[in-house]
Amino acid sequence: HTHTHTAMSCELKNLFVYNPTFGTSEETEEEKLLFFYPSDVPLESKMNTIGLSEALIKYTQTFSPDQPCEVLHTQKTRQVFLNPEPDFWLSMTLNLPYHKKNKDGKVVFEYQEEDVQDGVLQSMLRQIYEMYKLFHGCMASVLDDFGRLVLMQRLESFFPKHLQSMDFANADILDSLYGIHFLPLDKQTYLRVQCFLNQCVDSFPQIQATAFLHNDHLVWSGLEQDDMRVLYKHIVNTLSTDSSATVLSTQVSMISSSGFDLKPLSPVSSFTAGQAGGGGTVTAAAATATTVAAAAAAAGGGGAGGGLGGVGGYYLTGPEDLDDDDSAINAPKLFVRLPDGSVGAHLIAYKCENSLCCFFVNGPSLMNLAFYRNLHDYISRELRHVDAIISEQSKQKAAGGSDMGCRFVYFNHMNLAQKSSFTNGPSRRTALLTPAAQVPPEILRHISDLHADFERTEGDCETYVKTSSDCWIVARKSEQRELFVVINQKSANLIDINDEMKKLSSQVFGNIFFVD
Repeated sequence: HTHTHTAMSCELKNLFVYNPTFGTSEETEEEKLLFFYPSDVPLESKMNTIGLSEALIKYTQTFSPDQPCEVLHTQKTRQVFLNPEPDFWLSMTLNLPYHKKNKDGKVVFEYQEEDVQDGVLQSMLRQIYEMYKLFHGCMASVLDDFGRLVLMQRLESFFPKHLQSMDFANADILDSLYGIHFLPLDKQTYLRVQCFLNQCVDSFPQIQATAFLHNDHLVWSGLEQDDMRVLYKHIVNTLSTDSSATVLSTQVSMISSSGFDLKPLSPVSSFTAGQAGGGGTVTAAAATATTVAAAAAAAGGGGAGGGLGGVGGYYLTGPEDLDDDDSAINAPKLFVRLPDGSVGAHLIAYKCENSLCCFFVNGPSLMNLAFYRNLHDYISRELRHVDAIISEQSKQKAAGGSDMGCRFVYFNHMNLAQKSSFTNGPSRRTALLTPAAQVPPEILRHISDLHADFERTEGDCETYVKTSSDCWIVARKSEQRELFVVINQKSANLIDINDEMKKLSSQVFGNIFFVD
């Protein structure tokens, strides 16, 4: 007689950073440890965990010097390793999900090993490191410039808060691919956006690079692709707005955890963006960044600079209140490579309707309120106009599209472009489909396995899978592009599925994905 009692999902057990070149003697051994989560673990246990990891890596290096241990499977846990910089190691361990059952009077734990996938966890660990690097720079350079203690403080200030925002239990292929959703525009509109940004740079030489997003889709970026990928994730998951005022407190904590220097702000009463220079409800992130100014605008305020409420938009990062000469200015420094070859600039994010402009600025202007007022006055009207053109074009495209009756995810390794109908938009937090339209977890796991196969395979290939639930998965790889399609037609045969693929390719991808 078997009766299921409880089911536990996958959860983070620990994450640590160490450098094996420190603490080479027994007395100084604990100097290797740079960060350990959770912090309340006894030091002896921390050192034992690091010692075991070091031993594993040294042992596997004898067989594979260039690619030592990457993943460790045990009955109850899964551990992944990352060596992102010489001598710096990150490791993350997750407790596997399990079912607790009562079997013949005994309690039995059944661990669901297949529910946790190596590739997804490895990708997530790399993303955690890259997000840290975006806000704090390379570990080696912090160590060289400021020493070990400052490096430990920076790791401590970033990791615990960032880890709380991560959903390991529901991580899947979309987290693993970690691509950028681009917004395709006609040539004239795209050139208009580019021209607008070029004019901003010409008029304000302090701006060293720009990026432009519309509805969480990237239109233009002057950053290197790898940097934009990390920044894009931060914008969509943290900076990007949520229409519900109830997320205000989480938005503050998430922005702070990612390196923003925000003071606690009092909750805002609901007010419309029409009063504050926009249409619809002011979103939590906007309210977070500019609470004081917003309240003033709602009450009919707005001075020389227009505050939050003039024509056009508002700053998500930058000054809290354009009308207050003593306004706090929150412009986080990001370690991105700039077009002139230097690394590091401060992010000024300006939102208008559905469009977001990112300006990367260095120099004394950063703390000069006049600079922000002038920039606001210069861009607000034109940006509103550009936003209206893009919104109209997006509406027409949406009206012309039809539901395909199948779900797909597409990824291009060359430009990191990702396109998916698994969710309604790039943000996982706000854009999940209705339960009926969602892709079941086991299908997502099959797709992760197919993606892992593709990473090990040279050249173009194609795989057809029929699952136990009579669902078809088609996976195609062509010139560094990958396409995974889920077709739920139980009575279909291979010829039917192939016809569906041709229809999808012509309707959704046009000339993007060459399948035949």
